[in-house]
Amino acid sequence: MVLTLILLTILSFYFIYLIKKINKNIDDISNLINSQLDENKLYLLDELNRIKEESNNLIISELHKLEKYNIKQINRKHEQLVSGEIQKLRSDLNKDLNDIVESVKNIKVF
Repeated sequence: MVLTLILLTILSFYFIYLIKKINKNIDDISNLINSQLDENKLYLLDELNRIKEESNNLIISELHKLEKYNIKQINRKHEQLVSGEIQKLRSDLNKDLNDIVESVKNIKVF
């Protein structure tokens, strides 16, 4: 009976040792997994920032192209408007000059 009790005590301590060893291994594996997860998170964040920066640069580039195109269009429309206004003014001026010439022709000199 005493031998059984001693053997049971030894086995109990051995099981406790094995359980602690398994728990330590589980903790080590858990820490390794957590560190890998942290590294993966950092990598993914870096990639996300890189992609965001590339997207921003692409958007800025496209906006600059669009701005240049819009400026060209505005300048072209402005030139058309100015040209049209000048033609209208020239036409009005010619009409006014013709009216003045006609008025001068109709003046009788005394």
